[in-house]
Amino acid sequence: MTSAKTLDLFAETNPAFCALTLAMFCQRFQEKQKEGAELAILYLIPPICLSLELADTFNGTNKNTGFLMWIERSPKVLSGLAERINASLEITTDAVRFGVLLGLLSLEPDGRVKFQKAGMKKALPASSDNLAVGAIKRAERLGYWLSEVRSSQTIFNALGISI
Repeated sequence: MTSAKTLDLFAETNPAFCALTLAMFCQRFQEKQKEGAELAILYLIPPICLSLELADTFNGTNKNTGFLMWIERSPKVLSGLAERINASLEITTDAVRFGVLLGLLSLEPDGRVKFQKAGMKKALPASSDNLAVGAIKRAERLGYWLSEVRSSQTIFNALGISI
């Protein structure tokens, strides 16, 4: 028996949905850093934002919580993160490609990724119980938080990941 909350992996890890998730991350990131996010940072987004196991770590947070405070409050984010990232490399790469082909994202010569579709409407239900809506909201929150860190090296160090 499956519940209504069962994650549909085929629906939520397809390139179109993941591209939208990355685009919403980049849109929020660019509110603080107009030059866009480094490509490497985008590989953090699907394994964190699509994870139902990590979804509750965003409860009680807002854009002012901040990345480092979130990590301090939710150390379970660090558990198995490198494995999650490695498992989602192909999904994330496909999503970046799809986003660029669709014109949602642009890959800049300096290796940064920028959001391109200002004014784009999100065609998602408003229900916060919807798994897709939750993933998008988490991506937007991470976009805001990570843009305030200003250093991808600091982000990866805080997550215990070396690149």
